[in-house]
Amino acid sequence: MALSSRGLFALVLLVGVAGTGISVRLVNVAGYSTLGSLIWFLGYGTTIFLLWYGWLREMDITGQNDPDDIADATETSETERTDS
Repeated sequence: MALSSRGLFALVLLVGVAGTGISVRLVNVAGYSTLGSLIWFLGYGTTIFLLWYGWLREMDITGQNDPDDIADATETSETERTDS
């Protein structure tokens, strides 16, 4: 049974968040708060890194940087409205 990319993303997120949270809680209840802090840092940090590296790193989340492109887009949309 192979997981899709979405399924693997959900699994990493679930195990990373729930697994880390449960582990931290159990260790803190046992009286090892310093170890709980270390588990918290490593667990959530690793989860964030894996999600970024596996899925988010390749996303292009930049906007328009050239003011001329914005002006051209505005002129085009105004022309389209008047033509209709």
